[in-house]
This record gives sequence, C-alpha cells and structure tokens, in this order.
Amino acid sequence: MITGVDIVKEQLRIADGQKLSFSQSDIKIKGTCLECRINARRSTHFVPSPGTNQSFHAPGGPGIRLDSHIYSSYKVPPFYDSLIAKIIAYGGKSRNCFK
Repeated sequence: MITGVDIVKEQLRIADGQKLSFSQSDIKIKGTCLECRINARRSTHFVPSPGTNQSFHAPGGPGIRLDSHIYSSYKVPPFYDSLIAKIIAYGGKSRNCFK
C-alpha cells in the first residue's frame, strides 16, 4: 500500500522465471498504512466460532480497502479459516496504490 508495488504480481513474475520489474532504488514510501484482520473467533478462548453473521456494514471511502467474502446473514461454516475480512486503511500524500 505504501509503495504502490503489487507484490503478488511480482511473485508470479519471479515464479515464471522473469526478473523484478523494478529496482530497490525505485521504491518510494508514501504515507502510512494500517491493516486489521477480522476473524470469526470467540473472544474468551480465541477458538473458531461458526454461526450466522447477523449484519454486515462494509467500511469504505478514500484510502479504505476491504477484502472479504462476508455479507449480512452469511453462515460461517465449522470447517474454515477463521479469517473473514481484512481491512487496510491508507493515508498520506499519494493514493496511487489503489490503481
């Protein structure tokens, strides 16, 4: 987010035998970023907590990125990775990382 580099894209390029599309001197850090991972877990013992999500209101706006598959009335199955959402908030002089 703060460099504008798509690291997954670069990993795929390397796996394909290609070189990085940039050099270290090309990397410029701009702004600040915070990532929050939302898990379906019990707050007392942090064990997975399947069940129905009663409501969902997606955050949004400039500098906000949400990666999730949940929605209101989504049923979290008992056999799953407990990560149900990832929210990334970015602030700074440049928001070119959202291209």
